[in-house]
Amino acid sequence: MFNFYETFDIWYTLKMQAVDLVSAVTEWHAISSQDLSMLIRDAENGNIRWTKINGSSFVINVESLARYLAMHLITKLLSPKRDEHHLRYILGGIRLLHTLCDLAPRHSRLEQVLHDDVNVSEQIIDLIFYTVILVSGLRQKVPASRSMELLQSALLASSFYLLLASISSKWHELTHVLLAHPKVDAFTSVAFPALRASVYYLQVKLSDRHTGTHVLPNVDEVRQLCQHCEAALQFLLSLCQQKLFRERLVMNKDLCEEGGALLLVQDIMKLPPCNDSHIMAAVSRIKSKVLSMMLHLCETEVERGSFLDLAATTNGGLDLAKSVVFQVLEVLRIMFSGDRSGPFIGHPRGLLQLNAMRLTEIFSDDSNFRSYIVFNFIEVLTTVFLLPHEEFLSSWCSSAHEPCEEDVVMEYDSLSASGQALGVLPTSHVVQSAARNRRAPQAPYARQKTSLLVKVIANLTCFLPDICKGE
Repeated sequence: MFNFYETFDIWYTLKMQAVDLVSAVTEWHAISSQDLSMLIRDAENGNIRWTKINGSSFVINVESLARYLAMHLITKLLSPKRDEHHLRYILGGIRLLHTLCDLAPRHSRLEQVLHDDVNVSEQIIDLIFYTVILVSGLRQKVPASRSMELLQSALLASSFYLLLASISSKWHELTHVLLAHPKVDAFTSVAFPALRASVYYLQVKLSDRHTGTHVLPNVDEVRQLCQHCEAALQFLLSLCQQKLFRERLVMNKDLCEEGGALLLVQDIMKLPPCNDSHIMAAVSRIKSKVLSMMLHLCETEVERGSFLDLAATTNGGLDLAKSVVFQVLEVLRIMFSGDRSGPFIGHPRGLLQLNAMRLTEIFSDDSNFRSYIVFNFIEVLTTVFLLPHEEFLSSWCSSAHEPCEEDVVMEYDSLSASGQALGVLPTSHVVQSAARNRRAPQAPYARQKTSLLVKVIANLTCFLPDICKGE
C-alpha cells in the first residue's frame, strides 16, 4: 500500500520546508468551516499567520497544508503510540482535512491540490486505509475507556466519510476509484472487523442499560455510539449496493469463507433492546441495514459461486451462517408473537421485519440451509397461525388500504460528530445535527409481508429428491 522510503523522502522535504503541521492540527481542528474559509481567503500570498493562546505564533502556507497533511497523519499513524491523546490528534487531523476538502470548491488553491493532484488523492486514500487498519486492531490491543470507545467509533465513521469528501459523493464514482486501488481487498478485509469493534462497544453499553448490573452509561454517549455505528454501516451498505463492489466483496476470502461478513451480521443482531425510544429506533435501523447488506451479498454470484455457497464451504462457516439464520428467525418470532410489549413494538422498524422475511425466503430456497429452516421455522409459523382469527385476518388477509413501512437514511454530518467526540461541540448540537434522518420512498408493507410468507411456505413444501432426503 505504501512505500516507507517514499514516505521518508516526502517527510524529509516537509521538514526542510518547516511546515508546522502539528500546530495547524492542534489549533485548527476545532474551528468552523466558515472561520477556516475566512483565514484562507485573507491569507497573504497563501500564507496564514496564527497567534496561539500562549502568545506564540506560526505561519503556514495553505497549499503546503493541503499537500502534506495526509502524509503527516500517516506518519503519526505509524507511531507505536495508541493512547487517547494519539487518537484525538488523528481524529482532529482527519476533521481538519475533511474541512479542507469541503472548502476546496470555493478556493482554487485548495482545489488544485486536493482534487486535481493525483498523488495527494492517493495519499488521502492511503491515510483512510491505514486509519481503518488502526481501528480494527485497537479492540485487541488497547483496553477501551469511555472516551476511547467514542474516539475509535468516530474515527472509523469519519474516515469512511472522508472518502466521500475527498474523492466523490457519487457512489458509482467512488466505487470505481476504490476498485482501481491495489489494496482495496485489504481495506474491505479490515473494514468489517473495524466496524465490529464499534458494535462491540455499543453492545456492552446496551447490555449495561438492559440488565442494570452496572452503572448506567450516559444516554448521550450511547446515542453517539449508535450514530457512529449506523453511519459506518450505512457507508458499507451503500458500497454493497454497487454491483461491482459487492462482487468484489464476495470474492474476498476473508469476508466469505472466513466469515468476516457473517460475523458482523451476527454481532449486530445480538444488540439487546433498551427502554430509550431514540436508541431503540437506531438499533432497529442498524439491524435492518445489516440485513439489507446481507441480502445484497446473498443475491450475488461470481465465478467461484454464490455468497452462501462460499460461506458454507467449511463446517465453521456453515455453523456461523446457521447462527445468523436463527437470529433472523428470532426477530420474526418476536414480531409475529403479538406481544405489545416486545422490543420492536411501538418503534420504527426500518423495514427490519421485511428484510428478515426476505432473508428467510432466500435461505429456505438454498440447499445448504433448507433443512435448518424447516426445523426452525415451525415455531414462527405456529405463532402466525395461532393468532386470534380477527387479528390474523387484519394482519395477513386484509384488503383494506395497506399501511406503509418507511426506511430511514441517515444523513451523517461527520464534522459535527467528530467535533463532539473531540469535545469542541456541545452534545446537544450533535444530537440534533450530526445524524438527521431522511425518509426513503414508502413501500407497500402488508402485501409484501404476506407474499413473502407464502413464498417461504412454498419453498418448504416443494419436494426436491436430491435436497429433501431424510425430511
